[in-house]
Amino acid sequence: MKPSGIGGWLILPAIGLVLTPILTLLTIVRDVLPAVQPAVWQTLTDPASSAYHPMWATVIVYEVLANVGYLALTLWLGYLFVSKSPRTPAVCIVWLLTSLAVQIVDMMLSNTIPAVAQQSATDNIKGIFRSAVQASIWIPYFVYSKRVRNTFTAPGSDLEPANPGA
Repeated sequence: MKPSGIGGWLILPAIGLVLTPILTLLTIVRDVLPAVQPAVWQTLTDPASSAYHPMWATVIVYEVLANVGYLALTLWLGYLFVSKSPRTPAVCIVWLLTSLAVQIVDMMLSNTIPAVAQQSATDNIKGIFRSAVQASIWIPYFVYSKRVRNTFTAPGSDLEPANPGA
């Protein structure tokens, strides 16, 4: 019997797809929403403020868009995954690369603000390293795994697993 279905190593990405929206929402509530509160926004983006830096507005807007976009991509991928859509492997690869790219861009933008660069350098490097390791493991898995191929194949396609009852 050919491996198929959400089992084996495919369970680990499934768990990640359950946990990631929760963690992303926590990040949005804990880190992003406070920055867009009018008083905080004013303090960080007003040139007369002692906390002002010209990149704060760019960093905050990027954080909002990146987190909301990543949350939407994760939820869409979760739907595709559960419905065993043939698009799942490709979207999963995009999701993994997006996670890595978002963190790299975030670090580059954040490092333009000296106060942020000092506080978050280690966390940024850890996040980028973790995303790079995840991508280097899971992208080949989603490209070469028989279980992935058998689970996320469109009905009627040439790659569809053989039906043992036919």
